[in-house]
Amino acid sequence: MKVITIGKKLVPVEQVAFVEPFDPAANPEFKPEKDYKGRIVLLNRDIVLTGQTPQEFAAEYELHLFTEDSVAVNRAIVFRVETFGPTESFKPAKPYKTRLKWRDLTGGE
Repeated sequence: MKVITIGKKLVPVEQVAFVEPFDPAANPEFKPEKDYKGRIVLLNRDIVLTGQTPQEFAAEYELHLFTEDSVAVNRAIVFRVETFGPTESFKPAKPYKTRLKWRDLTGGE
């Protein structure tokens, strides 16, 4: 088992669902001390920021990189992609077209 050290956290690479670019402008209230370049989403949906870009992370930990989107996914996880449309109760600021879904270790979506 490969373990990634991110700051003080030790994360098994098997727990990484995907890595996407980190956009500090998306949350102007958050002023990190470090220059984070990637946002790691774990199977349990916890988030860990990293100084690596998704491209660098994918190369080092053998994730599959979708170059057009700069998103790296864990090859061992089965993902589903569904079309997405805003609902009355959920209207995100970004114009998302699809939703990425997977099951965590307990079978939850």
